[in-house]
Amino acid sequence: DATTDLDDDRLGTTVFPQGFAETARTHFHTLHERKTSTISFDDVDGDIGDIKSVEDAFVLFGLRPDDRTSRREQIKMWKHIERAITAEIKRLTGSGRVEAYDRAKQLNANLDNVKRGFAGLQTREIEHNQAQQRQMFEQAKKGLARSIALNEKERKRDEKREMKALRARLAKRQAIEHENLDHAI
Repeated sequence: DATTDLDDDRLGTTVFPQGFAETARTHFHTLHERKTSTISFDDVDGDIGDIKSVEDAFVLFGLRPDDRTSRREQIKMWKHIERAITAEIKRLTGSGRVEAYDRAKQLNANLDNVKRGFAGLQTREIEHNQAQQRQMFEQAKKGLARSIALNEKERKRDEKREMKALRARLAKRQAIEHENLDHAI
């Protein structure tokens, strides 16, 4: 199941053409979070009952079908759709009319399709995040290799400088000792 239970705040109304009004609650923890969400649950354009796919859901909430959304916003959209369609199914099946049952069956099939779509979005988002992490790891690995190579180059340069200074001191010491030996003889 791609959804999780979250705390709710009050949500606006979504109206179906048949007059059904859904007054479910959204999953906002704080008013601040509501202001930072990129999805408008209050200004839903269209009929939630016409949603047949995740792409339809994105368009309904004012997004493009290829937009990337956070897992949390996907869950909020799914829960909003699920509540609205489930309530409409209950209303239709309670009417006792055969054509209402057919519409309820269609809504249930649409709901299952949308649920699979949102689950697929979760999988694709995880794959995308993993690909990003692999890319960042490779960049870090290359940066580390460059840094190590640079440090090694500096270390060798310092080592050569120190060896040259040591040789110069050794040569100077040997010259002094050689001169002392010449004076002693």
